[in-house]
Amino acid sequence: MKNLRSEAKEELYKKIATAGIDVGEITSVLSREVADLKQQIQQRDQNESYCHQLIERMPDGLYRSTRDGRFVEVNQAMVDMLGYASREELMAIDIKKDLYFHPDERESVLLLDQMKELGVYRLRKKDGSELWVEDHGWYLTDDKGEIQFHEGILRDFTERKQITDALAKSEEKYRLMFGNSPQPMLIYDIDANSITEVNEAMVKLYGYSEEEFLKLPIGNLVYHPPLAEVSSNSLLHEKSGLTNGEWQHVKKNGEVIDVRVTAHTVIAQSKKSRYVLIQDITARKKAEQELRLKNAELKSLNAQKDKFFSIIAHDLKSPFNSILGFSDLLVEQMKNKDMSRIGKYAEIIQESSKRAMDLLMNLMEWSRSQTGRMEFFPELFNMPELIHEVIPLLKDAAASKQIQIEIQLQPQVPVMADISMISTVLRNLISNAIKFTHPGGRIIVSVVQNPEEVVVAVQDTGIGMSDVTLRNLFRIDSSISTPGTAKEKGTGLGLILCKEFIEKHNGKIWASSRLGSGSSFYFSLPHQV
Repeated sequence: MKNLRSEAKEELYKKIATAGIDVGEITSVLSREVADLKQQIQQRDQNESYCHQLIERMPDGLYRSTRDGRFVEVNQAMVDMLGYASREELMAIDIKKDLYFHPDERESVLLLDQMKELGVYRLRKKDGSELWVEDHGWYLTDDKGEIQFHEGILRDFTERKQITDALAKSEEKYRLMFGNSPQPMLIYDIDANSITEVNEAMVKLYGYSEEEFLKLPIGNLVYHPPLAEVSSNSLLHEKSGLTNGEWQHVKKNGEVIDVRVTAHTVIAQSKKSRYVLIQDITARKKAEQELRLKNAELKSLNAQKDKFFSIIAHDLKSPFNSILGFSDLLVEQMKNKDMSRIGKYAEIIQESSKRAMDLLMNLMEWSRSQTGRMEFFPELFNMPELIHEVIPLLKDAAASKQIQIEIQLQPQVPVMADISMISTVLRNLISNAIKFTHPGGRIIVSVVQNPEEVVVAVQDTGIGMSDVTLRNLFRIDSSISTPGTAKEKGTGLGLILCKEFIEKHNGKIWASSRLGSGSSFYFSLPHQV
């Protein structure tokens, strides 16, 4: 055998020599190629080892499966993830039967015929528990394009799924709370200087649609009075912290409303937003304003009444001083039996007593009016008839000064009012006219019926009034009693009572006068009280 080989070898060398080829060179080339081949095989084996180590050290599962539902290769992470004891045990299962969690998942997994790049679905572990996975998979095909294997990287998605679900529930809860909240709310992007979201209550309050809000410059909501020094929307531009304040905003229809704005900065993913709550406080502000006006009015009225009572006390003091002083003189004269002055003192006492009584009666009527104890009984009557009843009561006072009272009346002027109160008003106005008219003067009482009201006028040719006196008429805090043309003294309450009674009828009372040219007093009564 050895000889045959040697003969064959010698024959080969002869042919190579005949061909002119260097045998040593060929041997050298072949030796180098063999060495390179060995190095490549060694490098391949080393690379395969590295790849195997890498696959085994991967925290994610790596698999290759056939289309009929069998694993042909898995790494240890895949085995551990699914809870099997060994690769052999995992590779022995029927994927479609043992691994899919339930039929709904079979439409979304990558291990079926439809190729997808990424899938999130549920698998059943060996112990039957649920496992959510994220599958990055791909298919391997042969030369004809037929799918042979499916490969993929499987990552445990259970914890992330729980977090994602919790986040979704939280977001849904937030959306429900935000969208259904009865309090208007908006989200404002500080950097973009724009509204990014509004709820339904915001839409209802301002009248803008959600789409209009997202395009609306924030400054358009803010009402700027002509003398405003601070921009009302500065609250939205605060960079951090919880801030609140009260501003005026303008609705789509131009209506200005008072609002309380509470804004809080939230930073998410390096994005600064202001979560803004709006409270419509227009009604509250209006009530506060009305309360302030009422308080100011009450303070003013209290101040007026304090002054009024001091005036009344002073006016009462004067007649009582006269009564007491002349009473002492009267007693002294009676002791001395000096009858010549007794009559004069008695007249003064009588006049002072009447004045004090008039003042007390007027004060009592005013008090009853102020405390609601005066009964108010409006009824239908004819105004000219009432005037004809009042004037005879004052004829003696007019006759004593030769004053003529003229009546310019229509036969029928029906009025719905309290007869007793209007009678008091007429007596006071006519009595004042007599008091301030010179002897031989004239007083005119007239009635005019208008479509909406009845106007009664009492005009005289008396001494008239200055502008200062005219401005202070009917004021409780400046009640004045000016002596008449015959030194008559009044109570100072007459015109105040007239004002109270006329206003109780929703009417008006006023006067016009010029010093030295007489005065005219008017009061109006509406047809319906």
